Amino acid sequence: MASERKSNNLWWNTGQTRLMMWGSSEHQLFQGPSEGGGGDASNDGGSAIHQLVKPGDIPKIPHVAAVPLSRRPLFPGIYYPMAIHDPELSRHLLKLNSQGIHYVGAFLRTDAGKVNHGGAEKEENGDSSTYLDVVRHGVRSLGEIEEFGMLAQINRIIKNPNDHTVQVLLLGHRRIKIEELTSLDPVASVKIEHIKEPKLKEPSDIIKAYSNELMSTIKEILKYSSVFKEQLQLFLSTVDLGDPGRLADVSAALTSAQPSELQKVVSAVDLEERMSLALVLLKKELELSKLQQEISQKVEEKVSENHRRFLLQEQLKNIKRELGLEKDDKEALITQFRDAISEKNVPEGAQKTIDDELSRLSSLEAASSEFNVTRNYLEWLTCLPWGVYSEENFEIARAQEILDRDHYGLEDVKNRILEFIAVGKLLGAVPQGKIVCLVGPPGVGKTSIGKSIADALSREFFRFSVGGLFDVAEIKGHRRTYVGAMPGKLIQCLKKTQTSNPVVMIDEIDKIGSGHRGDPSSALLEVLDPSQNGSFMDHYLDVPVDLSRVLFLCTANVTDTIPGPLADRMEFIRLSGYIMQEKLEIAKSYLAPTAMKESGLTAKDISIADNTFESLIRWYCREAGVRSLQKHIQMIFRKAALQLVRAQETKKSPSSSSSSSSSSSSSSSSSSSDKSQAMGEEGKETVRSRSLKENFLDFITGNDSEKETKTTIQVSEENLRDYVGKPLFTSDKLYEHTPVGVVMGLAFNQLGGATLYIEATVRDTCEEDSGRAGLQSTGQLGEVMKESSLIAYTVAKRCLRERFPENPFFSRNAIHMHVPEGATPKDGPSAGITMVTALLSLATKQQVRKDLTMTGEITLTGKVLPIGGVKEKTIAARRELAKTLIFPKANEKDFEELPDIIKEGLTTHFVDHYSEVYDIAFGADTIDNKNSSAQNPNV
Repeated sequence: MASERKSNNLWWNTGQTRLMMWGSSEHQLFQGPSEGGGGDASNDGGSAIHQLVKPGDIPKIPHVAAVPLSRRPLFPGIYYPMAIHDPELSRHLLKLNSQGIHYVGAFLRTDAGKVNHGGAEKEENGDSSTYLDVVRHGVRSLGEIEEFGMLAQINRIIKNPNDHTVQVLLLGHRRIKIEELTSLDPVASVKIEHIKEPKLKEPSDIIKAYSNELMSTIKEILKYSSVFKEQLQLFLSTVDLGDPGRLADVSAALTSAQPSELQKVVSAVDLEERMSLALVLLKKELELSKLQQEISQKVEEKVSENHRRFLLQEQLKNIKRELGLEKDDKEALITQFRDAISEKNVPEGAQKTIDDELSRLSSLEAASSEFNVTRNYLEWLTCLPWGVYSEENFEIARAQEILDRDHYGLEDVKNRILEFIAVGKLLGAVPQGKIVCLVGPPGVGKTSIGKSIADALSREFFRFSVGGLFDVAEIKGHRRTYVGAMPGKLIQCLKKTQTSNPVVMIDEIDKIGSGHRGDPSSALLEVLDPSQNGSFMDHYLDVPVDLSRVLFLCTANVTDTIPGPLADRMEFIRLSGYIMQEKLEIAKSYLAPTAMKESGLTAKDISIADNTFESLIRWYCREAGVRSLQKHIQMIFRKAALQLVRAQETKKSPSSSSSSSSSSSSSSSSSSSDKSQAMGEEGKETVRSRSLKENFLDFITGNDSEKETKTTIQVSEENLRDYVGKPLFTSDKLYEHTPVGVVMGLAFNQLGGATLYIEATVRDTCEEDSGRAGLQSTGQLGEVMKESSLIAYTVAKRCLRERFPENPFFSRNAIHMHVPEGATPKDGPSAGITMVTALLSLATKQQVRKDLTMTGEITLTGKVLPIGGVKEKTIAARRELAKTLIFPKANEKDFEELPDIIKEGLTTHFVDHYSEVYDIAFGADTIDNKNSSAQNPNV
């Protein structure tokens, strides 16, 4: 069907079917294809060609079938191709044609250009210059079409033998006007009035002026537009200049105006009005042609300039190549690669690989994909620091100075680094095979100390985190067969640092993951094993790389989640939390100066007393590290900077300051009273301090004798709340007076040490031996802690039976034991003696001493087993103002290794059996909580 339809449609695109006008005898007949022939249109697939008639021979038919136009209106002397898809309209047109009636009324739809009624259909032969106006349905009412239209002759009609569609070529003759709708069955038929063209014996001056302007505008369009050049030239050779009406019609038809604008020309009966409308459309077309030419010129100029530059560059390359001043891109690239490794000590295996790849590169075409792959591979091979090492510094005094400059405390870490440097100085090279892992809670300086170590050794520093890492390719690289393949992090480290002995910090190694792409922790085994990393094989490079001179540092919060084989290759150094004195020194010597510099302030602008830092640490920042303390100090300096800037701006307009002075005193008094109540320390000297508003007023008011007050912001305990908000903690302990059945224990987690209260109370009473007595535990306890509670319950029953045989407490009461902060999961065996003590306190109705805390695992026989985290737990006890500590006997050596500043002011008991714990907790020296007064140790 497609081939047959293509054959039938050939006449649309012959080039002889073109825009034609009356006025020249040689163009008054339609020129069809030579093989088209005639025929009866009623036959299937047949066609009919009708000879054109002169304008004077056109009959005045009173009734015509209404054919809707969707693209644009039809003008006199213009051909209009259409495709009729409406079955009724198709049959009716074929019937009219068979009856010898070759005229219809062509009317533009009222919504033409707004609603798609079929649109333009491209011919199947692929010629983009010919489009048909497709009629999907005929006219259903007069409201669908315009009142003025065109009497059109059916010049040719072709029926598709495979369906009901027909193709029609219409030729416009004269204007017509609809008087009424006469029929809708089978198609719309209308009664029309034929509009006579005005005949002018002698055109007026206005008509002549319009005609001349139209011709002039058309000639102007010919200079700018080549799209309608053929039609315009035909127009100039065929139109009778003495017919102004035809001149206006064809001028409008040649434009690309909107259908509604063209319809106004069709509807214009008055000649002067018609020519005026046509002239406006031509002027718009002229401006559009000018704009198109301007755009075209700009594009051509840009293309010409780029082409000219390209030609000149190619000529310059050829000239330089002939003179020997420049090589082609491939030779220059090969030379660049050879120069990159000329002064490096490349191993034999890597050198052979590089030579092979260079030979391969020289034989590849630059446009091939293999060329880019080989070039990228050579770039990585040649950019590595083969045999390049940083000159190391083994001066102990210098290293000590750098470590002390950047960090306060951390003596264990500093001593270990100094030992490492000392051995390297004696050996003449850094000792190999030592992988140091820094373990501690967040904010204690694990990551930052890595930079200090690299600085102390005069080495380059590189850090990458493996927290949540699940792709082995991040460690060992991708295979080169993959698109976008890259080496692993360690090879990237060598490229960035350009040395073979950097300090590499592997952060968050306890949080490394695993997934369907492999287990990165297993890939790290080769990296961190001293016997294997001398020939580390990256998947991308596929040549051995020496990592034995790299100093690896790892960081972790806990060691429990580090895989065993990986942990076996490390030396762990624990960084416990800081105590009050250490935090105070860090705040004054490190955090405050850094925050002051970042805020743009100086020591003359702000003053913070030592007791202010102590209050900030005690009431706002009790965590093990100093990260929260750093944030609060930065907050203080930011608000001070804002206060300073506002004061400087207010000095320029001092009238605004007087209104705020009256309200400052009341705000200051209320703030001071609230803060004094929150801090609640006895025996402290109360000093009148300055609130935030008072500090602000001192910048803009005051006398000359208070010059220092006016220029320095004072931050003290009383106005600290104005800078950092309400205190997070309002007391030192959960219980000021420890009740019966409550004992403070010690715990250790990834955030450092913490206190943990154990509470026990009677849930229900029952008859002895009724079976209802027992223990219920709550507080989101883990499996290990639940087992410890059952063991503690058994030990407590036995201890009570041995010491107080007549006390039937456990057989007559159901007990509920709870660990507060139930939203926090808790697990571990070290709360055993604390649970036993809480149960015995409830059974004997005795209070334990107020400043007592304990930790230790217990067995069924009452033996106390050792625990971990002695330093962290000791720091937590000091933070909670506990002065008496109970530790297992086996941990005595761990406690003795602690710095004196941590052990100062503490009474520590080391026990081997629970009977010793009982004597300490409930002995004769137990202090009555109701009569004792809290004395805060120097923490």
